[in-house]
Amino acid sequence: MTQPVQHFFSEGGLIWPVFGRSRTSRNTLWLTAVTPATLWVGDFSSFRAAVQARGNGAWEKFAIVLTEEVAELTSMREFRKQTMSAKERYRVLLEEYPELIKRVPDNQLASWLGVVPATFSRLKKATDTG
Repeated sequence: MTQPVQHFFSEGGLIWPVFGRSRTSRNTLWLTAVTPATLWVGDFSSFRAAVQARGNGAWEKFAIVLTEEVAELTSMREFRKQTMSAKERYRVLLEEYPELIKRVPDNQLASWLGVVPATFSRLKKATDTG
C-alpha cells in the first residue's frame, strides 16, 4: 500500500530558506504568492535558536523532517516530468491538488507542470469537455 505524500507547503504552512546559502547570500530563489497570503518575516538565527531552545534535538528533528519532505516532493515532481505525459501530470494535479485549479492562475499551474500555457489550456479544455 502506498503512503500518501504529505504536502508541506499548504494552508498555514511554514516556508523558510531550505538551503544554507539562501540564508547568507543573494540567490535566485523567488517565492510568489498567487493568492492572498499573510506572511511573517523573521530572522533565521532567532528562529533556529527558538527551536533549539526546546531541547531534545528539536532543531535536528525539524531540519531532517523538512529536508526529507522537500527531497520527496522535488524528486517525485522530477520523476513525473520524466516518466509521465503532460496529460498524465495534469490528471495527477487534479487528483492531488483539486483546490489549486480554482485558485491558482493557469500560467502558474502550467509552469509547475512543466508545460507552456497553451498546452495547459488544451489539457484543461480536454478535461472539461471529456
